[in-house]
Amino acid sequence: MKKLVVAILSLGCISLSAQSFVRFARLSPDGQSMSFSYQGDIWYWSNMEGKPHRLSLHESYDGNSVFSPDGKQLAFNSSRFGNGDIFTIDVEG
Repeated sequence: MKKLVVAILSLGCISLSAQSFVRFARLSPDGQSMSFSYQGDIWYWSNMEGKPHRLSLHESYDGNSVFSPDGKQLAFNSSRFGNGDIFTIDVEG
């Protein structure tokens, strides 16, 4: 629990503009990693150490990520084709 609180507080340290902010933070099934949406892209923070890295980079909005049961993939919602489709991506890129 302490690690979760530190991780959430650390997200606040990411440089944020007035119009963009961290949304939809999700812990991995083992509780060691985190995914979140920032500036319309999906980010992954492995072991909640170091810096998070961007998994998706698209002009459309990507959000609402959910880990697979084994924690190796993320499913997320995207408006890439004009509607809310579901995509998957490996957490290691």
